[in-house]
Amino acid sequence: MPGKYDGRYSRRKICEKIGIPAKEYVAFIVEKYKNGMSGNEISEWINETTGFEMNARSIQRIVKKAQESRTIGDAFRNAIKRGRVNCQATEYKIWRGGNKTQLSRADRYRIMKRDKFRCMLCGFGKREGVLLQIDHKVARVHGGSNADVNLQTLCIDCNVGKRQVEKENGRGGMRFVGGKRDGGGS
Repeated sequence: MPGKYDGRYSRRKICEKIGIPAKEYVAFIVEKYKNGMSGNEISEWINETTGFEMNARSIQRIVKKAQESRTIGDAFRNAIKRGRVNCQATEYKIWRGGNKTQLSRADRYRIMKRDKFRCMLCGFGKREGVLLQIDHKVARVHGGSNADVNLQTLCIDCNVGKRQVEKENGRGGMRFVGGKRDGGGS
């Protein structure tokens, strides 16, 4: 059974198992973060390598203290680049409004339970105190459905970042197709 992270003692033990001096611990974590690993991936790597449980929030605190945090847009682009998120450009049907069924609370709960009450991009969850939302991978205005494969759990920050990246890439916003406006914002 893995050991519990309990501050300096565990930090020293982690450094011994990884084979780095204790003074270079923060620099080591920050370097992994700069190389594109998320806090969740770094904590999983530490858990597998050393046997100590360290959560992603602890990694984020270290990175934030070192003033190396990513913007939401950068985090989302990194998630796409590392294959944690699939964000391919696709042809979308024009949404003409009409049947706008909302997800029931039971469906929202089922999706969040499937995703283990964690954001699928940053890995934060209700333990870290973030608010979670159900997001459509392909927006309904672009022809997406309420099918489970098109739904994912995101925290508010990642959901806003996703929308911002889509807007920058020209996937969001009002567009005129064949003289008619398709659905979208801004």
